[in-house]
Amino acid sequence: MLNLCKTFLLLLAIYVAATGHPAYAMDIPFVDKKPVFIRLKTEVDTLLRFPEPVKTINGATRLVVGPANESSPDYSILKVSPRIKRGSGSVVFILNSGKVVMLSFAVDPSNSNRNHSFFDFVEDRAASKEKTESAKISHVDFMRSMLLQKRIRGFKESRVSQEINTGNQDTDMELRKIYQGSEYNGYVYEIKNKNKKKTLVIDVRNLKLGKEMSLVCASVRYPFLAPGESTKLWVLARSDSSPERVMLPYTKIKVKRG
Repeated sequence: MLNLCKTFLLLLAIYVAATGHPAYAMDIPFVDKKPVFIRLKTEVDTLLRFPEPVKTINGATRLVVGPANESSPDYSILKVSPRIKRGSGSVVFILNSGKVVMLSFAVDPSNSNRNHSFFDFVEDRAASKEKTESAKISHVDFMRSMLLQKRIRGFKESRVSQEINTGNQDTDMELRKIYQGSEYNGYVYEIKNKNKKKTLVIDVRNLKLGKEMSLVCASVRYPFLAPGESTKLWVLARSDSSPERVMLPYTKIKVKRG
């Protein structure tokens, strides 16, 4: 720890002497495996300080990356410089504990003087706790909470009104609510039977949502929809799912008239 402090103070002194600007670290809160963004200078190295040593670096094709103090390497403080004069990129830092800092960056010489040169990555514990809590909830409890319109801890709830193109002439479908989490999302849809002569039988067992295997489970309030009737559809899917890409399976039953 003493060597770490000495290294950082030495680099601060070098920066002040070289640029004539006051040096201070800008805190960058991060959550495991969630992207963060910074702007990089072109004329001087940028220092990145992590809460623990970095063991693996992936995707640093547009950056020169190395320990800040090469004579006494400490991989919790790295210096980076862009290989490009203008543009953007991304790099992944995997810490000793396995936590991942996903860094996106931009390089723009016209704004270089206003960019910071020291970034201190600090874990956003509140967001990390929320992420952990959202991962703990079971699929059954998640679906039950959506059906009962309860707030789900660890998920951001948003009311929306988005028409969904189902690709058929028998139904109108609208996305009404989104529960957004770190690993899973919940969606609430409203479906209306537009067919004036036939009842629709909705089969959620064969429901598809965007990418293959993105759907976790689904439930419909009324699987039998008479002409003009509406129902709600609740869906639990992976967070990378596309709520607008719904393939709604159903069959049509002719309405018997007395």
